[in-house]
Amino acid sequence: MVKTGFAALVALAALAVVACGGSTSPAGRSHPQPAVLSMAQVEALTRGHPTVLLFTAQGCASCETDARALQDATRGRSDVRLVGVDMTGDDTPQSLQSYVQAMGLESGSFVWMIDSASTLTNRYGITSLSSTVFLDSSGRARFVNQGPLDAGAYAQQLGGLR
Repeated sequence: MVKTGFAALVALAALAVVACGGSTSPAGRSHPQPAVLSMAQVEALTRGHPTVLLFTAQGCASCETDARALQDATRGRSDVRLVGVDMTGDDTPQSLQSYVQAMGLESGSFVWMIDSASTLTNRYGITSLSSTVFLDSSGRARFVNQGPLDAGAYAQQLGGLR
């Protein structure tokens, strides 16, 4: 495996966002379209970092609430990576980008992927939307939450990640 430095990972994420282009939000502000990455890109971006996987699907209201709570809970934690995992294998990158843009999250707070083969969903035994998996920097699952939690619970679990 190639060891990737933080600067290279940031460059990869920036390149993915730039390649996707930009758009205008309903409020009229310009936001880059969220990047939809491959499993390999997500693994490279998160390697060596505490990571939170949010399992979602387009139209999931509690998933939107959880994404915002996770975004708030990780504010000031530049070491933590947030990954939105679309559990619907037949979604497209374009439809996922539209869904994520509609959520109005801060640009760059999450990277997104489609778990088309249910690899991560099966690996962590996820059975419901808005579930989260907290991985420590070695990639070991420390917390698996089936269903939504509040920002305080997320912050507490984040405190246990290194």
